[in-house]
Amino acid sequence: MARCPRGTVAVDFKGLVEIREWALAPLTDLP
Repeated sequence: MARCPRGTVAVDFKGLVEIREWALAPLTDLP
């Protein structure tokens, strides 16, 4: 993780975005 911090941050950020989208998906499906 310390070898390529930028790569790790990118992966973590992508994961957080995906989790956020997955968590908000049910809300966007509401009428």
